[in-house]
Amino acid sequence: MNIFEFGVHFTDEKSCRTHFKEERDKIGVICNRCQGTQHYWLKNKWSYECKSCGYFGVMVPAVSVKQCHFERSYNYS
Repeated sequence: MNIFEFGVHFTDEKSCRTHFKEERDKIGVICNRCQGTQHYWLKNKWSYECKSCGYFGVMVPAVSVKQCHFERSYNYS
């Protein structure tokens, strides 16, 4: 996907965030602290919370929402 297709596909930040959350959910979310794989989705924080240790900021070995912002910020030629 080039930058123009990206801009058409993701018309706003919410659509971009939703896409990357769905991709995370497909792959699975792993807690950085305890390596737990069960989690809650915190809608108001756009973040996961680990069911085992309660850690916020659970990550996955995949593209993060921050990359979405990065790609929208730069013009690739």
